[in-house]
Amino acid sequence: MAWLIASSFPGGGGHCTPHLRQTVREDPRYRDVPTDARPESAIIAEILRRHHAVPDTAILIEDESTNCGENAKLSVELLKLTPWKVPSILLIQDPTMLQRTHECFRRSLSSSVTAPIAEPATE
Repeated sequence: MAWLIASSFPGGGGHCTPHLRQTVREDPRYRDVPTDARPESAIIAEILRRHHAVPDTAILIEDESTNCGENAKLSVELLKLTPWKVPSILLIQDPTMLQRTHECFRRSLSSSVTAPIAEPATE
């Protein structure tokens, strides 16, 4: 399995970054992961490496974008540069941004993928 960690906040974070940092600091499983002044993508990548045995070679980080649409576009371009065969993509996002993120990735993938793109799960 390969992981693409896409972060639209290369400068450090967005409105949910403080919550992510606090959650990681307070979680007994992940409190050894440094969070101060780190972007979300770096925190999540380190959790994958330290606690889920995901090797560096299986992690791509897109952290140049500054908005959701650019994030999707650059993530798809980054994936195209790899030899990975990607049968599906799982988007994990703040609930307030999930619909927008899904639509941006759907648009960015539509020219590259012939498989159906599932709608996001809602609760």
